[in-house]
Amino acid sequence: MKSLKDHLSYFINCNELADVKFLIGKKNKEMYGHQLILSINSQMWKSMFYTMKWSEMDNKKIAVVKIPEQKPKIFAKFLQYCYTGSVKITMESVLPLYKLSDKYLMEDLKELCVFYLESNIINSMCFQFYEKILELNDQNLIGWINNLIKKNSRYFFSLNGAFYGIKYQTLKRLLMNPNYDCHEIEFFHRIEETKLKFAEKCKLVKLLHFDLIGSKGIKKIKKTELGMYWIKKEKMKRKKKLEIQKKILKKKILLLKNSKLYSMLTKSLRFRNSNNEEKCRTMKAPLRADQVRVLIMTTTTYLKYLNDIMESITSQGILRKNVSILNVNLKTVTLNELRIFDTIFVFSYKPFLKSIYYGKLLKNFLKLGKGIVICASDSLRAKHVRSLQGEITSLEYLPFKPGKLIHRVQASLGKVHHPDHPIMKGVNSFDGGSDSFRIKTKLISPNATVIAEWSDGVPLIALKKNQIENDLNGCVIVLNIWPVSDSVRNNNTFWLQNTDGKKIISNSILYSVNF
Repeated sequence: MKSLKDHLSYFINCNELADVKFLIGKKNKEMYGHQLILSINSQMWKSMFYTMKWSEMDNKKIAVVKIPEQKPKIFAKFLQYCYTGSVKITMESVLPLYKLSDKYLMEDLKELCVFYLESNIINSMCFQFYEKILELNDQNLIGWINNLIKKNSRYFFSLNGAFYGIKYQTLKRLLMNPNYDCHEIEFFHRIEETKLKFAEKCKLVKLLHFDLIGSKGIKKIKKTELGMYWIKKEKMKRKKKLEIQKKILKKKILLLKNSKLYSMLTKSLRFRNSNNEEKCRTMKAPLRADQVRVLIMTTTTYLKYLNDIMESITSQGILRKNVSILNVNLKTVTLNELRIFDTIFVFSYKPFLKSIYYGKLLKNFLKLGKGIVICASDSLRAKHVRSLQGEITSLEYLPFKPGKLIHRVQASLGKVHHPDHPIMKGVNSFDGGSDSFRIKTKLISPNATVIAEWSDGVPLIALKKNQIENDLNGCVIVLNIWPVSDSVRNNNTFWLQNTDGKKIISNSILYSVNF
């Protein structure tokens, strides 16, 4: 005995008792339907048939509906679902059926199409469907495909030929989406595989972050024409950026020299007459914390950062009045003016205008038998505008060679090689926050001491004592950290203030004086 479903399937596209005629596609292929059955499935059909004018009917009083944008095969499937409540969905028909169901307000068919996509979407076709879904301009479906790519972005972007056949505008939208977690080198390889014009590939490559591809990635892309173009453009871009930064800094310096901030920063630097030998320390003698005089040598005028570092330095007994601040981009000093200080704490946030000069000045300060504490995260980045240059950066004075910056990979205190060292006094934990700025280096200087490492094996604290003439010793301590705590931002991006970052900084200052 036949079911109701079987009886209704007989009337699919059947002109028997039909009172609706569809003209489908560009060739107006005739297909037939029945108003009653269609109205049961969709309120859209029902309201359309009720309001249809006589002019929209033929001589036999059959309603005529034109759907030129749809293919006959797809519309036949759509009719099948309207009559029987079931349809065989394929990868070719799923999106057109979704579009029809959305147009005629058939939510059950829409849900069926989404379920099919979730269950059957092929990995290599993900971005092809992404492009088609964008053309549909359905926000729910766009949100669904975006979430799918976001959850599996590393895998999808690693597939060979993932961007095959994708248009330029679609790829541009993909690359500009900040929510996708994928390495830049994978993006580059996928762009290179496309059949886009070379000029379009170049435009897409410019959207990538060159700094994130790493040294291994640069070696790979150097072998290709597109890669060489990218490297050349990045060099030109950096050169222009550096020139602009220097111009901006010079303008700011001119403005700051007439401001209260400049007078405050320069007054805090209490220079004395270098010819007065009684006031200059040339002999090494143990000093109490309240006797130590510290100079913060920096390139920033951001008071929140400076105050936070000041708190760390003075947390172990060093007096705040004995700590001075010098912005090297606002004032140029000489060695004689630095003699009154026992140690210098160096960190940069903006480019050094005279990086080579201050590299030499610090070396000469070290030869006086003094101590230097350098924060490596910016001040010792290899070939970077914020980094120190000149003689102090050689392995003759530093415990390790400048390297490339690592960040956005959280790390904490790892192996401690010298737990009884004075710098590690009271230090039980340290967490660099979500950014954990540090430089990656493997080349350790002869006679250098690595006191502690990060959890990934990168040196965290290292020092080198330098034997100087006249029986004086100079000491360079490198803290491979960003010295500002998360109390400035309260979003856990800098080192966490509930760990022992303050002790590391203040202990290093004291040890650089009485080493």
